[in-house]
Amino acid sequence: MDVPSYHLNFVTEEYDENGMLKKFGIKYPDNFNYAYDIIDKYGEMEPDRRALMWVDLEGNEKLLTYGDLSRLSTQAANMYRAWGIRKGDKVMLVLKRNYQYWYAILGLMKLGAIAIPATHMLTTKDFQYRFQAADVSAVIATAHAEAAHYIDEADELLSAAVEVVLETGQASVSMLQRRLKLGYSRAARIVDEMEQRGIVGPFEGSKPRQLLVTREKWEEIKMRGGLGAMSSAAMAAQDAAAENPPVEEEIP
Repeated sequence: MDVPSYHLNFVTEEYDENGMLKKFGIKYPDNFNYAYDIIDKYGEMEPDRRALMWVDLEGNEKLLTYGDLSRLSTQAANMYRAWGIRKGDKVMLVLKRNYQYWYAILGLMKLGAIAIPATHMLTTKDFQYRFQAADVSAVIATAHAEAAHYIDEADELLSAAVEVVLETGQASVSMLQRRLKLGYSRAARIVDEMEQRGIVGPFEGSKPRQLLVTREKWEEIKMRGGLGAMSSAAMAAQDAAAENPPVEEEIP
């Protein structure tokens, strides 16, 4: 393949008599995937070509070629698949401005997962809100700052609420307020999140919400990694990953 003109598969360009670009357009097929069609393709054609140069505030540098990004993003995709992440799953990336962000997000692209970049300055309540609003399946976070602590805390609060619901046999906002010392808004969000994650049934007026998981099922969920793997799709994917180990190749 003609490397200099490969990009013309995806863009249109028009130059004036002085060689200045005067028109530019983007074209791509419905199944276009940046990680495969750009990164992997250039990794195949020109593996040693510089893709990006990362520099931190202290002047430390990290050079990544297209070959590097292709290989590392495939490794990341295999790792995600082993964790049970699949096409359509929503994954938060809390990686600050680290170079690992690039092959982390490219790996998600290869799986067809939906990356949700987020700042490392979020706190517990911020993560709780996003977990609920976006139905997040997993979080990939930096070890720096307090991000990992807040993520664990957000997950622990929801887990504590599930324990209370299983113990009492009921899921009401007022009961969570009393038992967990929460305000009304936060308790209500937790009940809504439990509904979204299939732990309790929908609101039915004066009737108590139906419990949809047993103690045994909850223990199984915790063994699988907690509420980050609550969706039925993610749980089924973990079973499949256990039976089919990841391989170092393209992920369909």
